Amino acid sequence: MNRREIHKQVAYPLMACTGIMFITGLGITEPGIITPLTFGLFDKFISFRIHTFLWGPFCILCIIHIWLTKTTHPKKQ
Repeated sequence: MNRREIHKQVAYPLMACTGIMFITGLGITEPGIITPLTFGLFDKFISFRIHTFLWGPFCILCIIHIWLTKTTHPKKQ
């Protein structure tokens, strides 16, 4: 497995995690809009719990993504 495949395996979950964080964040602040759009899947309480739970994985994936990008593309001097 080369570095590009590893980078993709980190980037896709990070993108999904970012999207879910965005939707749940809106579900916390605007539950009247997000609850009907998600067919009742994300009410304010569930959105808050998912949003709180995802901070750890989001931070870990973000750090790995930045580290992989930094080591793959070194600075040119």
